[in-house]
Amino acid sequence: MTVNQNAQPSEATGTVDVQVMGFDGVASETQIAPTAQGVTVDELLARKNGFMIAHRGGSADWPEMSLLAYNESANRGIPALEFSFSLTSDGVPVGVHNENLKGVDPSAPDTPVTQMTWEQVRQYKTKGQPFIRLQDLIAAYGSDHVLFVDPKRSAQASDTYLPWLDPQHTILKYSADATWLADIWRAAGFKTWGFFYAESDALKSEAKEQATHWDLIGVTWEAQESTWETAKGYGRPIIGHICPSQDAINKCMSLGAVGVMCSKIDGMTLP
Repeated sequence: MTVNQNAQPSEATGTVDVQVMGFDGVASETQIAPTAQGVTVDELLARKNGFMIAHRGGSADWPEMSLLAYNESANRGIPALEFSFSLTSDGVPVGVHNENLKGVDPSAPDTPVTQMTWEQVRQYKTKGQPFIRLQDLIAAYGSDHVLFVDPKRSAQASDTYLPWLDPQHTILKYSADATWLADIWRAAGFKTWGFFYAESDALKSEAKEQATHWDLIGVTWEAQESTWETAKGYGRPIIGHICPSQDAINKCMSLGAVGVMCSKIDGMTLP
């Protein structure tokens, strides 16, 4: 993918043309709609009425972690976009959640992304759309949105990826038990989100101590109210995840979440 970072918004539509170049050399056009007034991490976290984060760009509505998905979420006013990546064998941060590409392209091999080159990855699609790199998302939305970034299977390579990221527009996320990672990120000046993946993780004896390493913690939307009350006792703001519906969003916000990570974006609102 190539993103023309010098493009100016159209006076008629307010959008910026973006060219996505496929592996076969065929270019397709899309448009991004930059936020009129950008949001920083501090501004996002200071919102009194909460905020929504587009998980994988809004994977319940559009091809996950595609520019199309992030564009659709941005067009709906979502201020924060979640992106997961792993580094290819030649050091390119590719937007993909799983260890390999088969979850989004059945024609792909079961080779781990970390053992593929970027050129090899680009031969495949994320549910019909081109794969993008972290740099592509940053070029499109890194200056006017907050990016929630998960380095997946490349988490230990912080010396590689941290220089690419802007602490004013990035919150780094990972499983809450990776406290060593939170310490590295916070020392580098980033805000961090440690999520308890399962409800039971938030109730473990070590959960309260784990929470002290993170700026925010995550509790699953399915968790019981008693679990939310326990987690609130850890003294960190809570983001509810991963909300697939309006009911899930409403539940998390009613239980005290400061924000919600949502796979379903289209038609969703904060209560």
